Amino acid sequence: MVIINDEDIGKDRETLLLDLIYEATGLRIPNVVISFGDPVEMDTRPDLRLDHNTFIPARVRQEYDYRFGPQSGFLYRRRSFDEYFEDNDITLNLQPTKFPFTIHEIWREQVEPLLPFPVAMEDIVDYEIDDPNTMVLEFKANPKSWIWYGRSSQLVNINPALYKLAPITTFLPGFLAYQAP
Repeated sequence: MVIINDEDIGKDRETLLLDLIYEATGLRIPNVVISFGDPVEMDTRPDLRLDHNTFIPARVRQEYDYRFGPQSGFLYRRRSFDEYFEDNDITLNLQPTKFPFTIHEIWREQVEPLLPFPVAMEDIVDYEIDDPNTMVLEFKANPKSWIWYGRSSQLVNINPALYKLAPITTFLPGFLAYQAP
């Protein structure tokens, strides 16, 4: 059973991936002899929550282990954003410092402290929120993330009194700019 849990806090993504591969296959491969490609979602049994759901291509140096050819890779389980946030029934109270704002701008200080363990910035798709009346934010896992996949929608309260309002420029009728002949 491969599950990302609290024991994985503080590990870099390559170490975490190697641990997940070890848990899935029993093979402990040093990170200096292996390189990885982009993961491919392969959830052949979506009805099973704890089965392997990802294939990642890998190149292992032949002098370390000759069994791995150029088309090798590993099956393991990435964690679903939906499952991760499902366990954390929260409404996010956001206080952006400017508007519009992006997911990355609010993630570290306002979202991540509410979660049981951190999610790296490169694992989250960044996009802009430009509607102050937004009530739901969608957090999307980067498709190239080695650890996460999927998306999750979360309820939010955006406090408009706390972000800096940009000045609005309007032209009053009757006051046209003077142009020299």
